[in-house]
Amino acid sequence: KEIIKQLGFPSITANDEGNIEFKVALTDDSGETTSQGDGASYKKILCACFDLALLVIYSKESYFKFVYHDGVLESLENRKKIQFLEVVKSVCKKHDIQYILTLIEDDTPQSNQIEKQTFTDKEIALILDDKEDDSGRLFSVSY
Repeated sequence: KEIIKQLGFPSITANDEGNIEFKVALTDDSGETTSQGDGASYKKILCACFDLALLVIYSKESYFKFVYHDGVLESLENRKKIQFLEVVKSVCKKHDIQYILTLIEDDTPQSNQIEKQTFTDKEIALILDDKEDDSGRLFSVSY
């Protein structure tokens, strides 16, 4: 609710083939289900929040203490990106969870139209690039 301003009700079911299906019902202010949860952008955010919720539930147990998401900010508007990152930082700090996020520079949220919102040096583990040397490559190796 803090991110998309709607209540979301996730559910996990097994389909006829035994595979897990993730569904989310979003409701408006009157409690009626909307179709916004069917969109790829909101579903991506809601899946990421579901992953975090599982880690919060098990945070006091001998369980995973990190989650990795690739491209979760793609195609989101800046406001949602910023709200998502604020919630993630708060939840992770409160429950001692490590959040690993990969994104391309163009998906970095902007706090205004000119300046990109920056992550602290402590929050950035690695910046990859495609310069001529291997210093900006994963594992410092060209393939």
